[in-house]
Amino acid sequence: MSSDGFLENLPNRQKHWYEELKRRSPAEYEKFKREAQGRREVREHVSEKASDFADFQFSFESEPGTREAVKDKVKEGIKRNPDSVVEGKLDAKARQAMEKGHFDVAIDKSQPMPRLTVKPAFGPKEADKQGAAEGNIAEALPLKPSFQDRLILSLQVRTKNSSG
Repeated sequence: MSSDGFLENLPNRQKHWYEELKRRSPAEYEKFKREAQGRREVREHVSEKASDFADFQFSFESEPGTREAVKDKVKEGIKRNPDSVVEGKLDAKARQAMEKGHFDVAIDKSQPMPRLTVKPAFGPKEADKQGAAEGNIAEALPLKPSFQDRLILSLQVRTKNSSG
């Protein structure tokens, strides 16, 4: 058999097909080899992200300081550029509430890949006025994946530095 590492985890029938392809057309074989390696790298990346999120989720749910750190980072991001933090549009009242720290952070586990969400908090009188005019204003908004990834990475670095 071949010494190519990407063939190791394939069923024998597929290994044979790749070996036959390698003999017939080395260029075509190299193309398939790159594609297989790319798929493996994607799987590893997704697995690593899921593991990082699981570690974060445990910290978020068990350590009170993590939830507050997340709120601080989201509040900073909302002040700088709300469009880079949450998916969807924030109305003026929701943005003001979030800039003051009046929001809750939660993990939405209803999706295949859990996501962090923020839910603006309003006082009862404001909520009634807003609700009548604009519908459900207290809807949870998911964080943008890029912001969530940076947030989790920064909290991992902070945790490692404080424990080391």
